[in-house]
Amino acid sequence: MSKYFLDVNFIISVFREIETNHELSVKICAELLENHKCYVSNSVLNEIITI
Repeated sequence: MSKYFLDVNFIISVFREIETNHELSVKICAELLENHKCYVSNSVLNEIITI
């Protein structure tokens, strides 16, 4: 099982339907969450909350 660090741009793309890569991000997110360990930092969470 691999470990992945999720970036702000990826997470925003998953939740905002108007993003260019929304559909691709949702597919990748489903794969990551089912088969890998995913991490975010406090600074990423703060930036998401700000956006």
